[in-house]
Amino acid sequence: MRAKVASDLPIIPPKGSIVKMNLDGSERQYRVLSVNGNVCKVLGMWDDFTSKYNETSTTTTFGSTTAQKYEDSILDIYLNTTWYNTLSSEAKNAIVPENVVQYCYKYYDEPNTPNTPTYTYQYQYNGNKSDYENADNVGNVVVGNRNVFALDLKDIFDYIGKVCITSDELMTMFWNSTTKVSKYLWLRSSRASSSASAWTVIGYTGNLGNFGVIDSYVVRPALNLDLSKIEWSTMT
Repeated sequence: MRAKVASDLPIIPPKGSIVKMNLDGSERQYRVLSVNGNVCKVLGMWDDFTSKYNETSTTTTFGSTTAQKYEDSILDIYLNTTWYNTLSSEAKNAIVPENVVQYCYKYYDEPNTPNTPTYTYQYQYNGNKSDYENADNVGNVVVGNRNVFALDLKDIFDYIGKVCITSDELMTMFWNSTTKVSKYLWLRSSRASSSASAWTVIGYTGNLGNFGVIDSYVVRPALNLDLSKIEWSTMT
């Protein structure tokens, strides 16, 4: 394990690694989702933050589809304002804002055959080798610059690096284990055909799903950090 301090030359952890940082007064673990020079997109790897997505069905239009709106939702405010305001000055100075885009996806149960490119993304259901479900991108809207944000389905598939993913890959990304857990995580992606729902990661079955926005589930903060400006250490 090697700590990063200001006097060091930039040595940036690779994509997929887990680093420890104290951004908000507590040392926490973060997964590196992508690397661009000194800037890493990281995802919080804990489950003790919870929030509703929204109190009501606040919608926006994705092409011809009306669906749940992330911008200024309870989830957006919780991450980009409430949690952001707990961060240290050093952490805030290291953040590189992201021009966040929200996508809307329609759910399809079929085809079940893996690696069938009928829709945008495929994901394995509950570890069943013969059961895959689908999410099809029907449009997107620009949310705007955010310091902290929830992930989109696109972030998950970009990180794993393919359009058809397994339960084990999804569980490992979020829990660093293939063991199922009784957790549900909010994503910012909205669901076509249900303006009161949004997409989630379901730890109980190891797949993606949809739930009502008035329900409270786990919130995982994502943010871009210039790691040359902040102390961090890698997990052994």
